[in-house]
Amino acid sequence: MSWNDDRRWLRVSHAPDVWTWSSSSATFFDLRMLAIKLKDGGIVVVSPVPDVDEISMATLDSFGPVTALLAPNYYHNLGLKPFLRRYPSAKLYAHERAIPRLEKVTSLSFTDVIELQDVLPKGLHMAFPEGLKQGEVWIHTETNGENPSILAVCDCFFNMRPGKKFLLDKFFRMVNTYPGLKVSRMFGWIAIDDKHRYVAWLRHFFKEYNPKLLVPSHGDIYESSQLTKELLELACK
Repeated sequence: MSWNDDRRWLRVSHAPDVWTWSSSSATFFDLRMLAIKLKDGGIVVVSPVPDVDEISMATLDSFGPVTALLAPNYYHNLGLKPFLRRYPSAKLYAHERAIPRLEKVTSLSFTDVIELQDVLPKGLHMAFPEGLKQGEVWIHTETNGENPSILAVCDCFFNMRPGKKFLLDKFFRMVNTYPGLKVSRMFGWIAIDDKHRYVAWLRHFFKEYNPKLLVPSHGDIYESSQLTKELLELACK
């Protein structure tokens, strides 16, 4: 099946219930968000995207009440205020390392994402890569017979399509941000605090979990039986 269909919600997991929505722009990063059904029936939106059309928002409403918004690092904040206007009672979550900068940039109040763990559905977990500056939060599922195991990342891995406008295309190619599955040089410049620690954490994480489906915040979903090997090779370059 095709996992990529712009500006439409696609279900990527049953039990736990996870949907994804994406948009591709010629003048900006490709953007993707997740919607996850929590134990209490509410919905947490991960990395809310700005400028979402009303049909897509109505579809999101049909999944359940949006009760939480998660910023998966401190750069992913552009969609928070638009979503709060629609869901004013939604609680905001972020990694403890991201909260000070997020609160300064947005003038909003955030809760440590650790508190969200108690209401996550069975079979879904959060991971917090070490050696990074920006408070990155990953979402991943366990392996089962019904769904491919999923790893949703923020800025660690990109899988964007080519075709950006001239100057942006030149820049993205220059800093290895696209096309295809990449670790952007920008990630090394602005996100990595200790690469040895980060790579060691990745190796340990992939010994515990073996995802087959990468769901990046920037770009198309990528499926591979050798996903962990491919991601480690990219991260170690």
